[in-house]
Amino acid sequence: MLTPLSKRIVLALLMILVLGYLGTEVWRHLRAAAPSPPELPGGGALSRIQRLRQLDETLSLGAVTNLAWAPDPRSPLFANPSPPPAPAPPPPSSAKIELLYQGHYVTSAGERRAYVQAGDRLVIGPAGTEVAAGYAIADIALRQLKLKDAAGSELVLEFNQKKSVEVPLNRP
Repeated sequence: MLTPLSKRIVLALLMILVLGYLGTEVWRHLRAAAPSPPELPGGGALSRIQRLRQLDETLSLGAVTNLAWAPDPRSPLFANPSPPPAPAPPPPSSAKIELLYQGHYVTSAGERRAYVQAGDRLVIGPAGTEVAAGYAIADIALRQLKLKDAAGSELVLEFNQKKSVEVPLNRP
């Protein structure tokens, strides 16, 4: 019976034999396929020194630098310049918001305060309170709310009925 150490030694020797056999077969194949030295016009073969000179000329620095280093459009190693991105659109100068009059209450001092939903915020205030950009409460009634803008035009909101209004985003 073989011990584990002797098994490893036998396996190593078999591998060496197989690799040696493969190496000799490759060597035979390469020797059989090796080209014979080229013939000179005078009838003699190129000497080893002449072949080394040809190799030196082929691999010289001048030959290497004369290679085409220009980017090849088909090559994946050179990125094609992409066109510049389109200019960003100008920011919007106005936005549409929905206004909803939700009622009012009277304070102990007799002042009326309105509930107005302006977009996503709730505004509670008396007459003169700004609800949206440029729109302020002008008059509070039971069924309607009157808003005035900076130009003096009037906007009437009915109770619990949404109304879309365009307001400027950037006010001075």
